[in-house]
Amino acid sequence: MLTCKCLSCGSSYSVADSMGGKAVWCKKCHSVIWIHVPPPEKAEEPAGKKIGFVITPELPIILEGELIAGRDLGCDIKINNLRASRRHARFFQEGELFLVEDLGSRNGISVDGIPVTRAELCNNARVHVGGVDLIFGIADSAGEIRQRFRNTRILRRKEETQALSQELLKFNGDDFKGNLCSINSLELCQFIRACGRTGTLSISAGAEEQGEVYFRSGIPVLAKTKNGDGDKAFLDILAFRNGSFVFQNGERKLDGNLGHGLDFYLIETARREDETHCD
Repeated sequence: MLTCKCLSCGSSYSVADSMGGKAVWCKKCHSVIWIHVPPPEKAEEPAGKKIGFVITPELPIILEGELIAGRDLGCDIKINNLRASRRHARFFQEGELFLVEDLGSRNGISVDGIPVTRAELCNNARVHVGGVDLIFGIADSAGEIRQRFRNTRILRRKEETQALSQELLKFNGDDFKGNLCSINSLELCQFIRACGRTGTLSISAGAEEQGEVYFRSGIPVLAKTKNGDGDKAFLDILAFRNGSFVFQNGERKLDGNLGHGLDFYLIETARREDETHCD
């Protein structure tokens, strides 16, 4: 049996031990408690100061103090979705625990599919906030996080996250354009997904590096370049680092040629970049 404590009202309970975690109801305040149970082999590891970070639809953000997620421009994690409240949720650390809590939002939050008002976060926890999934990660150092996201900007100060929110406002019209030096192709596709846009993203990064991706409600449906189409074309486009882009809003009657969701292509791009870096 495992003794747990309700993070909302402080009541104590005994629950069956469970690998990975267990969801129970607090009988006093009726909150859902998510109990994280570390695997036995990690229980004896020497305790070290861990660093938390949140993978947002745009960029990974390191947790220092707290991170506020919501629609308000002053939020550290800006969520462009009408289901999100102005100040929706708070990520923070108490001692060695990483936590998330609802800030009285209209639609609430959930952790790994379980509705919660306040919960402990483990590595790779999926936190649903205002129609958007945020992935919470834990690392041994900031260097480990930067190595994992080598070609993506990593934000760690509130001034940086708020500056990014202002930058992304430039792309809030139906059609938008810009330069890959200010937001690269990986970040751009994540932003389009977060906003649920329908339209065509055209990228020109040189005579031989031109392509377009059609998104339907934020989901990449079709990709093509001068050298081909489908999965390979989309991976080539995600590797573009210089040049310009144009997004044109609008529905098109096209048959899709992409077989996976955006996360698959982002992970595959990171893997390819790791292999190139090792070579």
